Amino acid sequence: MIQIKNAKPEDSEVLFKLIKGLAMHHHQLQNLKTNPDMLAKALDDNNNKFEVLLAYYQNEIAGYLSYYNNYSIWLGKNYLYVDDVFILEKFRSKKIGKALMNRIKEIGKHLEIDSIRWEVEVDNTRAIKFYTNLGADLYNKGIFKWNISK
Repeated sequence: MIQIKNAKPEDSEVLFKLIKGLAMHHHQLQNLKTNPDMLAKALDDNNNKFEVLLAYYQNEIAGYLSYYNNYSIWLGKNYLYVDDVFILEKFRSKKIGKALMNRIKEIGKHLEIDSIRWEVEVDNTRAIKFYTNLGADLYNKGIFKWNISK
């Protein structure tokens, strides 16, 4: 049985373990700078920087989806931006990812938002197939990152 709940500051330790799992999965652990305290602060209702859905499978943490509400000046309206979707390996192929994506779709409809955006690694064919099967369209667009703290 799949259960999905909204993460709260007290979930920061379990969320950090999941984020670390995603970083390891993508061989990006060296780029992980956050920690449980930073996550707890960011999840605090007063900050509302982002939201996280935690997925449980048979009462065991299985994955997460993080997102935030954004605005498109071209479209003149808000959209939801999914930052991460990650399912622990032992829980894959159990429809947990689909449950998370359906929940974010419900949230978007509740907020009267008509689109959700996210990024995917170009070589992640399994994820691309998954998202395409949901009915999402893939747009090829380059992404730049400018580190201005150096």
